[in-house]
Amino acid sequence: MEKSSVESFKLQDQIKEVTHKLSEQILRTEEFKNLSVSLKELKDKAEAECLSAYEKKGPEGPSFAVQESLRIAFIKE
Repeated sequence: MEKSSVESFKLQDQIKEVTHKLSEQILRTEEFKNLSVSLKELKDKAEAECLSAYEKKGPEGPSFAVQESLRIAFIKE
């Protein structure tokens, strides 16, 4: 009887420990989810600002690809 009582206490302690670890993991998961959402919002905002700045600035001369192809054409001549 005493042996089963000791085993029962050990099992209860294990249950408490596992429950505590699970609670910590749930908190970490929530924090990660919140950070992930925040980072996505920041990324979307930065992309929108970049696009807006590009649209305000407008194209300035030929693109890099056009410049590069012209450079190659001149080198060949």
